[in-house]
Formats: sequence, C-alpha cells, structure tokens
Amino acid sequence: MARAVVYQNHTLGVYHPETNSIDVLHSSVLKGAPINDYLPEPKLGDWGKMRYATKEDFEDFRVRFHPSYLED
Repeated sequence: MARAVVYQNHTLGVYHPETNSIDVLHSSVLKGAPINDYLPEPKLGDWGKMRYATKEDFEDFRVRFHPSYLED
C-alpha cells in the first residue's frame, strides 16, 4: 500500500513498495533536492534515508494534507 514519505529530508512523496518508486509531491532544492527533479529509485536499504511523513511535513512542504496519505 502506498504511503507518504520524506526522502532524505528534501522530498515529500508517496512511496509505492510494489514498484519501489516514489511519486514526488514536492521537493526543496534549499533542503538538498536535486535541481533537475530526478529522484533515483530508492534501493532496498534506503529506508535509512526515508521516513514516514507526518501532517507537519505537509505543512513544511506546503502541500495540501489528506488523512489517506498516512494510512497503511
């Protein structure tokens, strides 16, 4: 099931474990996101670089929040 994550503290997205991909909702170059908007596929051991997003992350990234983003 897809769930919102923060990748390397610079990108808010929705992680899809079945395809091992992230749909980017918003990224911040000021926080270290790549300038070219290319986000490499997360590798199996990348959970150290990802964490589940919180409602506060949506506020920080200025993305409209919906509770379904936080459901497993």
